[in-house]
Amino acid sequence: MAAAAWKIGSLPPQEVGIGDVVLIPPSCRQRITNLGRGDLIFLAICTPRFRPEAYEDND
Repeated sequence: MAAAAWKIGSLPPQEVGIGDVVLIPPSCRQRITNLGRGDLIFLAICTPRFRPEAYEDND
């Protein structure tokens, strides 16, 4: 059962769930959407580290 849909770059959204790993290339736009009723919790490991000044809100 999918918990979320992850969109990376121009690729169509992919459903992901518990235990899935998503690799996002550097400088690639991405978005995650909660498909469930509960809270969406995910772990992001970034290298190089995330810089708040690089964040862009796509809404």
